[in-house]
Amino acid sequence: MYISSIMITSYYDKDIIYWRKNFRLDSEDDNITKKWLQIKWAYRRWSKIISQAKWKHELLHCKLVEDLFINNYKDKFDWETSLEFISNRNQCRKMVCNSQDSLDRTYKIKNLLSILPTYKLLYDRGTNKINTPICPRCEEDEETWKHIWICNQNELNIKDIVENTIIEIEKDINRQLYENEDNTKEQEDKDNIKKKIDNIETFNDIKTEFVLFLDSKSAILSNKTRYWELLRGMFNKNLNNIGRKKKGSKEMVKRLWKLYYDNIKKEIWHKRIETTIEIEKQQGITKGDKRKKKKEEGKSQKSENNKKQKNNNTEKTKKQNQNEIIKLVTYE
Repeated sequence: MYISSIMITSYYDKDIIYWRKNFRLDSEDDNITKKWLQIKWAYRRWSKIISQAKWKHELLHCKLVEDLFINNYKDKFDWETSLEFISNRNQCRKMVCNSQDSLDRTYKIKNLLSILPTYKLLYDRGTNKINTPICPRCEEDEETWKHIWICNQNELNIKDIVENTIIEIEKDINRQLYENEDNTKEQEDKDNIKKKIDNIETFNDIKTEFVLFLDSKSAILSNKTRYWELLRGMFNKNLNNIGRKKKGSKEMVKRLWKLYYDNIKKEIWHKRIETTIEIEKQQGITKGDKRKKKKEEGKSQKSENNKKQKNNNTEKTKKQNQNEIIKLVTYE
């Protein structure tokens, strides 16, 4: 899709500006283009629209998310909520940036692209002290992105984590209700109890339907359930239909979806990091060792040979240029 022309409306002047792709300031309409540029923020808005179109084009043609877009015509994902969650806009505003925000965003983006720092990826990159792509925990298969979540050394699988979060939520709600029932003297406490009872009713209606939905087959990811959509941080549009008749069902579904995502990260990814650090300590591998460049004799010799060839080529070109200059001067 090529952008031939873009229309931008000015909020300050009631003019409509057409920015064409191949316009020049030294053309016949020089005076008109100068008037266009004088309108406040017009060029800035135009450049933003162009950059957004470029980023969309790169995202659609990225090989790392090819499996998400290969069946995109089915229109199953809510991209607005998914990208808002992945960019961490649900927790931090646009103007806020801190270390925790950057850590969360990097994990979510790498997890979406399936490029978390696994042993297979580090081995392919030639990371120092990583001499094998095999998983350090089970020592059976290569540690790919998929293997992290299905490794037999995980204490819980994805389905168990989702069910455990539901049990924990039920315990918290019952505990809060029991604490509030002791203080029934004030009207505010009674109002809070009524609100929580309404939430319990919606939660009870949603929880079983939510788990059954995640356990069903994905229409986008081939031969996988919708747990893997949740794992990548992709919010399915059909989740909005769960508990539609109840008030506040959409907000409840989104909160549960985020809780499931965070708990899967804590129970599998964080524990994987802890165990690998312990194994690497036993092997005498530190963070600093990984950051160092891997020394390989073959590669170093090749690089030296390439440098010598480049130097020889530059010397030859210099001599040829000198000979040409001499010929021009002497008319040979």
